[in-house]
Amino acid sequence: MRTTRVSPKWIALSSGDSQKELFEKHYEEFFKLLEHYVLVVLDSGDIYSARSRVIGYLIDMYSVSFLEEVAFILDELGVPVTDQDIVNIQNSVDTSAFILSNRERLSGILVTHEQNILDLVAKGHSREEIVEKYQKEMARLATSELHMGVEKASVQGAKLLEAVSGTSLYKTWNCVGDDKTCTTCLVMNGVTVPVSHSFIGEDVEASIASQLSYVGGEITYAHPRCRCWVTYSTA
Repeated sequence: MRTTRVSPKWIALSSGDSQKELFEKHYEEFFKLLEHYVLVVLDSGDIYSARSRVIGYLIDMYSVSFLEEVAFILDELGVPVTDQDIVNIQNSVDTSAFILSNRERLSGILVTHEQNILDLVAKGHSREEIVEKYQKEMARLATSELHMGVEKASVQGAKLLEAVSGTSLYKTWNCVGDDKTCTTCLVMNGVTVPVSHSFIGEDVEASIASQLSYVGGEITYAHPRCRCWVTYSTA
């Protein structure tokens, strides 16, 4: 396991722009889908279908983001690949692991929200009050899920690119570093590991590692609304 805070040789990819663009590209549409989902729950509509559309959107976004991130990394790092390598990468996009690891988790989150909405109705809260409250809840959920999906797509794309090209790639955790940045993200800033490894290395203290364990430490995501991003470098 190679875990270090010594900066490797940087080859662009220092601002997280590609991930930011992907996030912004999908946020509005996904947020509207979540807003519709809340209204379906309030109106006793087809909740199962609304829930499935939310989860399906994230799965589709993952596939698209995967290919876009591979293209971005290729362009920025100049990794030598042939046209056939590109075809192999495109044909190797596998959403099954993402689906398996996220469907049950997302379903559980949405079912909890459904029950909370119905509880508010039972307590006599008006439709307007519930919609206003859940605009904030859904904004938080959209931010978290899209961020995690884009980051996972990026890292998985880098793994596949490394396997196809034979070029060793490393990923680095980057944080904003302002007064809103939490202790965990500040500690992780600059940690560099091989793309196939977790950021939870031997020199990451237990209290920090526990904060990252729920996403496996594979992506730069420490908590809801985390603003960290991953960058890549060659050996």
